[in-house]
Amino acid sequence: MIKKIILGIGVLILLGGGGYWYLMIEQPAQFGEGIAGVFQKMQSADDLLNVANLKNNQDFEGAFEILRLRQEFFEARRDELMALTPPWLDKEMQEVQDGMSAVMERFLLANSDAKDKILFFAGAAELFQVFEPVRSPQKQPQTIGDAILLFESVMPRAKAVAKNLFENEIQGAEPKLSGDSSFEELKSLWSDTSRGIEALVVYAKTLNSKAPMQDLENAFQKKQVPADALLMDNMDEFFRKLESAISQNNLNDIIMYRTFPGGVPGEDINKRFPGVEAKLKVILEKYGK
Repeated sequence: MIKKIILGIGVLILLGGGGYWYLMIEQPAQFGEGIAGVFQKMQSADDLLNVANLKNNQDFEGAFEILRLRQEFFEARRDELMALTPPWLDKEMQEVQDGMSAVMERFLLANSDAKDKILFFAGAAELFQVFEPVRSPQKQPQTIGDAILLFESVMPRAKAVAKNLFENEIQGAEPKLSGDSSFEELKSLWSDTSRGIEALVVYAKTLNSKAPMQDLENAFQKKQVPADALLMDNMDEFFRKLESAISQNNLNDIIMYRTFPGGVPGEDINKRFPGVEAKLKVILEKYGK
């Protein structure tokens, strides 16, 4: 630190009075005004944190739009902040920039985490809806042929949604589910349900398509169907736990970052960067408008 000060004094001597004025007066003022400007824009972002416009707990489209606008906002403020050049000899101003930058990065990480979680719950809701014809008592098949058509009509879409839900979109970011469901349990139940349906359809095609559905149900209960088809026993449990995961999910908590690991960004700034809030306050009082 002493070497740095001595070097700084040497630079000032070489630069003369104009260099002193810039390094000690003008540059700190430019940086302080820039910091104050970024902070004031952050304070004016209340509308971006407002979740009142969500229609309900499954307004995923509205939640995605809020997160998109926040990402654009935080990225713009981060870029503005990092474009500022802190005074070379003012360690405290540099610490303020580092602290604010870290908070913004955590907001961006929290935003990305919220998006991943909402993608999961949106997919879960879609998968549950895809199977509505299978779950509905009013739409139960009367013949074996009806059952084949029913399952063949829903499975292509169901498999595509489930692939995104359990394999593609949340790799390494498995959500912690509320209620009595876990991600791994849902994934396992879906695997059983999918294999069971496909095996049962293959078996059903060996039967008379005009035969009553009761014939297939009797064969199932007597375990006269292929072993994989018996995995359909898990289908009702899958639907129950999937519905529980969806209903227990709180969209507001997710987009307010309450489910973000480590807590809401910014609330622990003094713990992560001791004294930064006090130093920022000094800058705002001196250079804020």
